[in-house]
Amino acid sequence: MPDQALRLTLYTRADCPLCDEAKAALRRARDELGDRFEFNEVDIEGDARLTELYGQLIPVVTCGDETLFVGKVSLHRLKAMIESPGGPKAAVGPRYWTFLERLKERLKLARAGESDSSCPHK
Repeated sequence: MPDQALRLTLYTRADCPLCDEAKAALRRARDELGDRFEFNEVDIEGDARLTELYGQLIPVVTCGDETLFVGKVSLHRLKAMIESPGGPKAAVGPRYWTFLERLKERLKLARAGESDSSCPHK
């Protein structure tokens, strides 16, 4: 594997159809792009810190500290991120990153509302 290969992490859990789809997208991209990236799968079950961090967000794909996907993994966008000479951040516009941050925030708020009985939007 080249020194410059991206190292991605897929956070998942058992019995998660979206996680299965994400894993299939990562495998297909790896089959099509060869050794330009590698990924490892981490099951968040049994790890309180990862469950708190990712909980209902899974599947989550990261590259280092950067979150690339939450929920649905787009094969097209994944391949563009991997193939970009500037790395994943340069492959897609700022609109995507803004969307991703807003999505993560909304999901976290929704999860907090589930445990907060005083939430007026229930």
